[in-house]
Amino acid sequence: MKRIKDRNNFKVNLHFLMESNKKNQIKVDDNLLRQLAFRFSLWEENNVFTLENRYETFRENFVWLDYDEILEMYLIAVVHPNQKESYWDDDCYKYFRENLFEQINKVVVQT
Repeated sequence: MKRIKDRNNFKVNLHFLMESNKKNQIKVDDNLLRQLAFRFSLWEENNVFTLENRYETFRENFVWLDYDEILEMYLIAVVHPNQKESYWDDDCYKYFRENLFEQINKVVVQT
């Protein structure tokens, strides 16, 4: 899926989560998917889109993951906390679990 270069990516993130949910047969209800998309979108706004080149800078300075990889990890971590997909890089997954997961879960609307 091509990423829309819009700062409000809630709809894109929700669509990705819905497709991932269907493809992986996770059976998460739509309300939870909306909550996850909302939190992830806020996290992106506060932690990625504030960087000079957004995900390029994020990958260079933090961890080499794209938004879809992080979003998929987030979905699986919420629904199946002890599951790690075999195709995920061990170091990237470790960084996600130790740093990004809590950041995304605890993100708040900044006023």
